[in-house]
Amino acid sequence: AHRHRERRKFLRTTLKELGQILTDQPGLLGPKGLRMSDLEDFDHVFDEVYWLLRHCDNPPQQKSKGKTAEDLVDRQLPELLFHMEELRVLVRKYSQVMQRYYVQYLTGFDAINLNQMVQNLQVCPEDESIILSSICSTITSVSVKQVEDNEVFDFRALRLDWIRLQAYTSVSKAQLLLSENRDLASQLDTINLSIFCFYNKIFEDQFHMCLEFPAQNRYIVAFPLICGHFQSCTHELCPEERHHIRERSLSVVNMFLDEMAKEAKNIITTICDEQCTMSDKLLPKHCAILISQVVNRKKKDKNKKSAPEIAKPGVESYRKTREELTTMDKLHMALTELCFAINYCSTINVWEYTFAPREYLTQHLENRFARALVGMVMYNSDTSEIAKPSELLASVRAYMNVLQTVENYVHIDITRVFNNALLQQTQSMDSHGEKTVASLYTQWYSEVLLRRVSAGNICFSNNQRAFVSLTAEGAIPFNAEEFSDINELRALAELIGPYGMKLLNETLMWHIASQVQELKKLVAGNKDVLVALRTNFDKPEIMKEQFKKLQLLIGLISQDVWHVKNMLVLSLLKLSVSGKKPKELTVWEK
Repeated sequence: AHRHRERRKFLRTTLKELGQILTDQPGLLGPKGLRMSDLEDFDHVFDEVYWLLRHCDNPPQQKSKGKTAEDLVDRQLPELLFHMEELRVLVRKYSQVMQRYYVQYLTGFDAINLNQMVQNLQVCPEDESIILSSICSTITSVSVKQVEDNEVFDFRALRLDWIRLQAYTSVSKAQLLLSENRDLASQLDTINLSIFCFYNKIFEDQFHMCLEFPAQNRYIVAFPLICGHFQSCTHELCPEERHHIRERSLSVVNMFLDEMAKEAKNIITTICDEQCTMSDKLLPKHCAILISQVVNRKKKDKNKKSAPEIAKPGVESYRKTREELTTMDKLHMALTELCFAINYCSTINVWEYTFAPREYLTQHLENRFARALVGMVMYNSDTSEIAKPSELLASVRAYMNVLQTVENYVHIDITRVFNNALLQQTQSMDSHGEKTVASLYTQWYSEVLLRRVSAGNICFSNNQRAFVSLTAEGAIPFNAEEFSDINELRALAELIGPYGMKLLNETLMWHIASQVQELKKLVAGNKDVLVALRTNFDKPEIMKEQFKKLQLLIGLISQDVWHVKNMLVLSLLKLSVSGKKPKELTVWEK
């Protein structure tokens, strides 16, 4: 096991260097590609992967299990698989370069070499001899003209002959043993990773191990790419397996891409939360602590020990050493590696389906951003607490700044994410049926602030152009100006947009209209008394008698009129921010 482990370590370096050379000089794929196809070098990689898979599934029974178990766990296997896939992509991309060269090589060397090997075999039963002769004739029949005519080569019969030969020569009583003819096996071996289809648990365990190991994250794209190999496991003689293998391939590649996008989303969310925390430290409300600390420092006695200074925002940017990595550094490194894998290929073809890894990430970021927006509102229906619109706007901007940097790592349209998420937050309900920022603020302004206005605890200040609280002694203080001044309303308008402001104004107008309707009912019910007061204002005795009938309603009417005026002013402020004024409001003002 240790020997195989060291061999895989060597092959990782070899394949990496080979991939870099062929990427830079694709013309070498002609002569160098034969080394991969003839498996002088490349076949050892597949042999090592196959060996590891089979021994992980059936570990050898030894006395010293500890060391063997460690050698059978290879955390660098994704890197090996990635370099194998990278070379396969190069071969497909420059297939024209290889085909012309390789067809001539097949007929000029492989067929002759295989024929000589067959003739030199000491023992060759009749069945094996027929199979080998068929393989030789198939290889000899290919020509360059087929390449020029863009003819698709069909080697299914050759592969089936090779499988038959392996079956005949692998039984214990076979006269021709493949283990004793390594050169023949190497000459005929195939390059395929479809074996992972039959090792589901090991395949998924390797994926999750790679996902948890940041140093190997950039190679994790090899796992969804390998799912495209599973189609090679099917055969016309066994059609019942086709449906099962197809469903298995599609479900696994979907799971892999979804897990990759989720991990990237979690890293981005952690970075966003940290940036929002740092942005919150820059808000004016945190300056009071620093001011009080300076004032207390002047008043304190010099002999007394001074209190430790509060860390100011920006201290985290100063580094003591270059080697010391912070948590944010590690998160950015992990994000870079994972985004490399997501951005490695725009599409992955598995059977007749096409998967786009970047779309998985875009969808997860959009859903997470929408949930984060609602979460940052911090609305608590029990305590009637909610975030100030200006503070929420600062947090949203910090969150969006981080998401914009994701475009530096992976080619996605982050503007589309912003448009989809923010536009939904201007409606009363999002696409998932959840509450939005607009609905939460509408609920708070109509149920909390407007109720306090109706109770007479808040009045409008013309000087401050905002609502101010009239808090009684012993009551819980509530600063209405923190939510109703022009700066807060502008921040609110920027957050929920014109559609959200329309929703808010319609809700407020509905409450105001209901109060006006109640006043109209009172006036209609006392119409005769009011008419008598209006027509007999010069008759004191009649006025005194009629006034007694209205004495119970005067307090109620005056209070309601005052509250309606306050509510109208609140709506006027909000409408002035949005720049609109409905006709109904003009009538009510008059």
